[in-house]
Amino acid sequence: MKLPLIGRLPSWNRLIIYILPPEALWVAKFSMALWSNFALLSKAAFGEVSMSSERLYLKCQQADPVTLTGGLSTARPVAGAWVTAVATAATEQMSRALSLELAPIRVNAISPGWTDTPMWDAILGEAKQDAFQEVAAKIPTGRLATAEEVASTVIFLMSNSSITGEVIHTDGGHRYV
Repeated sequence: MKLPLIGRLPSWNRLIIYILPPEALWVAKFSMALWSNFALLSKAAFGEVSMSSERLYLKCQQADPVTLTGGLSTARPVAGAWVTAVATAATEQMSRALSLELAPIRVNAISPGWTDTPMWDAILGEAKQDAFQEVAAKIPTGRLATAEEVASTVIFLMSNSSITGEVIHTDGGHRYV
């Protein structure tokens, strides 16, 4: 699906968004969520994974802007899902820290709330629509974000050269209720 906005933007070599697979074991989830954004950034920049911010900086001084993905669980943790809360919070903080470490490369994050995507089919099955209606009834916008809205936030962050170290929430105000 192509957004109308995309045609007017400069081209980028990569767009990095991390989605935590729900079927992973909690240890794998924690490890992957905490480190994979940095590993993906490193791999995209110079073809290998390195935990050295100095090396990463030297290799990608002309790199495209980077957008990481946090999530609603940073502000609204759920009992039994502490791993996700810690991982999304770490990812969001990592975007702030990396915006300083890797400057002038811009690093930001998005923090989507419940978003209507096919991922929920496997997680919620037949209960998906009921669950979505229940969540939508509680949030200020009265509806879930669409994948296109979340993607447009990423495009906004990547296209505005004055923004770095920020976390943009696309959660319909869910973090406040």
